[in-house]
Amino acid sequence: MLFSIPSYKWVINDFLIGRLDVIRKNRSITFDKKNEIKLGFTYNYLNFIKTNTPENAIILMPPDSVINRCMKKGYFVKYVIQKPWASYFVYPRKLIYQREFKKNELRDIVTHVAVVDYWGYDLLNYPINKKGQFGIFPINHK
Repeated sequence: MLFSIPSYKWVINDFLIGRLDVIRKNRSITFDKKNEIKLGFTYNYLNFIKTNTPENAIILMPPDSVINRCMKKGYFVKYVIQKPWASYFVYPRKLIYQREFKKNELRDIVTHVAVVDYWGYDLLNYPINKKGQFGIFPINHK
């Protein structure tokens, strides 16, 4: 029954059986390293956000136009623009995308701003002397 469904055929034959030699050679690779190999900078950036924010952080993400610009430059994979997908990698932190900022009930309690391609510095209530292209900053200086 399962083998008659095309997507199952692909998963079993191409994805699993077709990659057994790669799987065997790389058994000791960590989950983080696997994600880094698969997702590149996207994973590194989301992991950076997770590592540098408290678990209760509510993070403002940039507008879609900024994310799309970064995808064209090769920084992000297309899924980073999808909230559920990106949220998986930073959980339990919450992401609020700029497109939902005005209507989201969490807008008044944003704790951090995800700086992407220099976007986001103007939302901080304190100056940043050395601005990087990417980063994560508390919205309020303590």
